[in-house]
Amino acid sequence: MNAASPALRGLIRMGQRRLTRVPVTLRDEESWNDLNEGDDSWIALANALTPDELEALIRGLILYGRKTGRCHQGPFSPVMWMFRRFAMNWPEREGELGGWIVANRVNPYDPFGTAGDPSTTFEEFKERERIRLRAKLGGSFAIKPDVKSLPRKRQAKASLPATAKRAAGKGRK
Repeated sequence: MNAASPALRGLIRMGQRRLTRVPVTLRDEESWNDLNEGDDSWIALANALTPDELEALIRGLILYGRKTGRCHQGPFSPVMWMFRRFAMNWPEREGELGGWIVANRVNPYDPFGTAGDPSTTFEEFKERERIRLRAKLGGSFAIKPDVKSLPRKRQAKASLPATAKRAAGKGRK
């Protein structure tokens, strides 16, 4: 994907100016098809852009999707990949852009790859995922047993490291 293509420049301009009308370079079906070359192309493009251009491209994709109904659906959206790149490299700007994406998205998977998540930053998203995982696992994965409340034989086994526990349990049937 070429960063100088008229379609991409149109998306960047749309995002920079927060246009609600679609630029001429993006009005035909062919220009939309030119933008769909796979995730690797979007990642390479994200790596080639400045922070301002990348932010504008992400905003342009969201605005374009809202205006035309054409957007990448599901967890394959380039917004997701480009937002991750943006968040990793410019974390101080992530919260504002993430909140804007959530408020304006058409694809419920944007920007985190999870449908309908209300998080606006990766930190908030990761915390929600930790809470969801704890609930799914019953909250027990981070809790160590109270060794003193176990019978004496189990106390010794519970206080052993995992490799010693496996070795101690192999002799019994």
